[in-house]
Amino acid sequence: EYSGVRTRDRLYVEWPASSYSSVLEREVYELASDPYQLQSRHASVSTALLSAMAARLNTLKACQGASCRTVEDSDPGF
Repeated sequence: EYSGVRTRDRLYVEWPASSYSSVLEREVYELASDPYQLQSRHASVSTALLSAMAARLNTLKACQGASCRTVEDSDPGF
């Protein structure tokens, strides 16, 4: 089970901790240069960007009804 958020330029994916790993796994793909999502850039992006993407994902997970459309339509800034 995983969750993610996609913008025009990037894809951010979180894999929850499991019996194999006690750490949240993250993947970040730069879609312009890696459209097939073969090389995650999570280790090279800034912590601010990772935090912003995680916050947006969490906001989308928590929204309900019309508030989801508002979040989806807003510019994530990344």
